[in-house]
Amino acid sequence: MNQTNQRPMKKPQPKPLVSVVIPVYNEASNIELLMKSLDEVVEKLDERYSFEIIFVNDGSYDETYDIITSIADNKKYVKLIDLSRNFGNQIAVSAGINEGKGDIVITMDGDLQHPPAVIPALLVEWEKGYEVVQAKRVQYHNPGFVKNILSTVYFYMMNHISTVRIEKDVSDFRLMDRKAVEYFKKITERRRFVRGIVNWLGFRRSYVEYRIAPRFQGNSTFSLRRLFNLAMTGLTSFSLMPLKIASLLGILITTFSSVLLLIMSYSYFFINKELFRPIAFFVVLNALMGGIILVCLGFISIYIGNIHEDVRNRPLYIIRERINFDEEENKGPLTEEEQHQL
Repeated sequence: MNQTNQRPMKKPQPKPLVSVVIPVYNEASNIELLMKSLDEVVEKLDERYSFEIIFVNDGSYDETYDIITSIADNKKYVKLIDLSRNFGNQIAVSAGINEGKGDIVITMDGDLQHPPAVIPALLVEWEKGYEVVQAKRVQYHNPGFVKNILSTVYFYMMNHISTVRIEKDVSDFRLMDRKAVEYFKKITERRRFVRGIVNWLGFRRSYVEYRIAPRFQGNSTFSLRRLFNLAMTGLTSFSLMPLKIASLLGILITTFSSVLLLIMSYSYFFINKELFRPIAFFVVLNALMGGIILVCLGFISIYIGNIHEDVRNRPLYIIRERINFDEEENKGPLTEEEQHQL
């Protein structure tokens, strides 16, 4: 019998799964437009990648929840993590990263200022072997003179006293390989500065520039208070320098106070008792020392507060509801026939 050599057929490799994580807080006016842009990206890359779009509803009190659930009813690759209350943007980002099952996790904001059209460029860099791909904004609108000065000073300080480098023109619009995600999930700290944590992880890193889009509707949910809290978290999470500065100030003030006391004493006893009024020096010295002590205690209290948050061992977040996580997942938009069957 004649036998023909037959090569074994190779099994087709499964497409990499991309988890797109989008924390949202009162973004009802932007969700549908954002989904339209995401659908275009999913359709464009459908032959090479599978997708799951994970919205993390961070305690919104507008129609955000209803709009996302309505979309998820017809698109099974759209998923929702509904947190029990507002835990803050950085916790919401972490929740999405932790729950995402993709070989690749991309985080972005839900206000359309992080354009989904940049996602293919991020994936191109991942294909080159980079485990972290950071989107870097260019032509950023002028935030105002005071805010720009404060931002410049903050990042200058961070990059001179911190153990990790924090770029000024980046945010939480990035791609992370599954390897980086698994190490990210091992981070247990409650007071979070995700940008700093990702930089601390290391890994091979690349950058993709993009033009930040104007906010389509609504106002930014990042108030000055939230920005200040995030800045302080970043400052105290990756550097002990504030404590060292507080200690140095204490030494300087103690030295200055001792020298001043010696000068006052010498003048009072050996030169002229009327030259210096002791009460004036004591008042000024007391006020100065009191101010420095308060500054030092303030920094110390931040570190102690962070330790207190960790030792209480409360869950990082509470999920009220998951949608489309336990059902059979459709990795792309439904066809008209499939939608009709629903």
